[in-house]
Amino acid sequence: MTNNLRNNRIRALVIGASLGLALIAFVYAFIQNAEAKRMAQLALECERISMENEKQLIRANEQLKKVAEMANDQIRVAEKKLVVAQQQAEQAATKSKNKK
Repeated sequence: MTNNLRNNRIRALVIGASLGLALIAFVYAFIQNAEAKRMAQLALECERISMENEKQLIRANEQLKKVAEMANDQIRVAEKKLVVAQQQAEQAATKSKNKK
């Protein structure tokens, strides 16, 4: 009878330890699941922010193109004015030589 009692105690300890490990694994899995959900929400928020930043970058790039076009237009106007000024200077120099 003592062997039977000892075997039952051993079985109870093994089952108790197994249940304890299973409970620990269950709690760990529950915590990991909650963390995974939190990380998924964080990933979605990061994706939303990334898309907003991309839209802002596209808008800024369009504005930069407009500014560059305006600068190129101003350069062309300045070059034309320079050509006119050079022509006027040449004409003035020619008139000055003719008067002498």
